[in-house]
Amino acid sequence: MLRLTTRLPASREIDCPGLSRARPKNVVSSPQRHADLAGTRLVQTVRLMTPAQKAARIARARAHLDNNRLQPGTLFGGSVACDVVDILGAERATQVDSEHFSAIIAAHDGTAEWLEQLRDMVVNSWPDQQRFQWHLAFAEALPVERDLTPCYHRICLELLQIAISNSSTWPANARASTVDLIERISALHRRQERDEIAWHAAKVLGEAAWLVAETAVKQAFTAEQWRRE
Repeated sequence: MLRLTTRLPASREIDCPGLSRARPKNVVSSPQRHADLAGTRLVQTVRLMTPAQKAARIARARAHLDNNRLQPGTLFGGSVACDVVDILGAERATQVDSEHFSAIIAAHDGTAEWLEQLRDMVVNSWPDQQRFQWHLAFAEALPVERDLTPCYHRICLELLQIAISNSSTWPANARASTVDLIERISALHRRQERDEIAWHAAKVLGEAAWLVAETAVKQAFTAEQWRRE
């Protein structure tokens, strides 16, 4: 289910050096894909990447490319999955639910779970040549000894703006409500809202908007099938 609502703990705003260099420019358009990160569960523990962790991360990324292991769409060929296999070993990795992959890498590398989910979403969305380049570029751009949680709101805002910029391609009978929801959630991220009630209300709206959008897509598909018959 599409969720656009996650509360971020209060934190001091800082710049995000390095990560901007790896910023994706042409991620495949999808309202759900670009909004998913804004609903990612944030891990409250603050982890700071060490120089040794970054060096190991870059080495792994290069090895993934050199050995042609990055194969999104396969069980252990995704960007995040490749790292999990390196960290746990192939046998143990098969015993872990893929929903925990990002958390495993974040704990091992000193990053944030939501950031690893962003990485996987972007790399798995791109054509081969772009995903190969960004898999390594992302590792190289990770800042050392810096808390990345203050970047969360700004990254969510950018993803939501990517989604809304493609709203003309969405089903007409769900477009207005979905755009309105994205604007409301964007406002919460802009002011880094801390009120639980505001986020709860947005969550309820998000679930309602998702149902409207899902119904609209099904109706459009059914109408197209009838037209072809």
